[in-house]
Amino acid sequence: MSKDEEDRNLYAVYVVAGAVLVLLLAFIIKLAASGSSPGGKRDVILLLGPCGGGKTALFHRLRDGPSKVDTVTSMKETLETFPLFDEEAATVSVLDFPGHERLRSQVSQFYPIAKKLVFVVDATTVGDAAQVRKAAEFLYDIFVHPKVHDNGIPLLVACSKADVATAATPSHIQSLLETELSQLKSTRASLEAHDDDESIPLGRENVPFAFDVDAPCEVVFESYSIHSAEAIAPLLDFILQE
Repeated sequence: MSKDEEDRNLYAVYVVAGAVLVLLLAFIIKLAASGSSPGGKRDVILLLGPCGGGKTALFHRLRDGPSKVDTVTSMKETLETFPLFDEEAATVSVLDFPGHERLRSQVSQFYPIAKKLVFVVDATTVGDAAQVRKAAEFLYDIFVHPKVHDNGIPLLVACSKADVATAATPSHIQSLLETELSQLKSTRASLEAHDDDESIPLGRENVPFAFDVDAPCEVVFESYSIHSAEAIAPLLDFILQE
């Protein structure tokens, strides 16, 4: 092989390698911009909320129906794909994320694959200010996360145990959470101003928080009970809505 032929072959190798590198770089940039993992899709219903709210009971209700289910607090997420008990023609992927506070920082890894967020609150315990505070702190962390902003993931605040006489109404729970989020917005804003994280400020400056104006995504409130098809219908409507 002559020197000229060797040079031409070497040049061709460089051209092909350069083209592959450009394509690979373009793929990586697109992947980073979308916040997805290879092969990942935003098709997961992510169940969130403080401990004891009823997430795992809801998970089993969606999968297995209204039969009584004894649940225990989990320290690890559960992801399953199954046909909905009440809508067998609809198959969904549901991830039940533990409500323990020390695990909360790990939930953000699932935002890129989340199609909907269902935030479960026990409607019978909101008379306890500490419980409302915990729920509001969790919501605050969700709302200021860049991936929630970027993807605009719809969120349902699911108020559980609607069949119990002492259960608060969704509108009352919304009001309590707005009050707590307004206070958190003031106290955390000064702390986050000195941090280097990528949190996005929540809501309007020097104005009380309102879900319909200040939330970074669509937020709806619904009450439900796991004990009948009629009482869980609002959640199914949210989950199945395109």
